[in-house]
Amino acid sequence: MTLAVIQEQKGTSFMWSTTLRNVQFAMDVCISASDRLCRLWNVDHDEVLVALSERRSLEPISWKTLCEMCDWVRGGVERLSANVVVDWVEDPQPPR
Repeated sequence: MTLAVIQEQKGTSFMWSTTLRNVQFAMDVCISASDRLCRLWNVDHDEVLVALSERRSLEPISWKTLCEMCDWVRGGVERLSANVVVDWVEDPQPPR
């Protein structure tokens, strides 16, 4: 936590990258859980998404398209994470 606060104060990309990785992890957990539940209950993934879109007044989407969008997010997070800068230079400390 201390590293995150210090890097945020220094204006590095560390916190943005960490936040995006956390969002990606949450997305992957939801996709994996949804996939396992559909397989457990022997329900078609696309039927679930159609029912969800009807209940929530959303544009219908296929499971394949959803997975492709998730792959796009993963690729973006990976590229951004590769460019993370962490400033390890010690800042002057006040006298104690």
